[in-house]
Amino acid sequence: MASIEVPISDEKIITLLKEKYGLDFGKGRLQGIEVTREPQVSNSSISHIVSVRLDFGLELGEIEDLVGY
Repeated sequence: MASIEVPISDEKIITLLKEKYGLDFGKGRLQGIEVTREPQVSNSSISHIVSVRLDFGLELGEIEDLVGY
């Protein structure tokens, strides 16, 4: 079966995620966006999955607070 790739800008994907799903990066740094096609299933309207990778820096002492020291 043939496959067609269509480029979509990261900005358009980010805008959709912010407007439709309320995604807020806050102080996170965007490291990557990946869109994968999902196989068609009769009881699902999902056609693609968007994965977003964000990195957040922790300040000095924050990790100790998380582990209870």
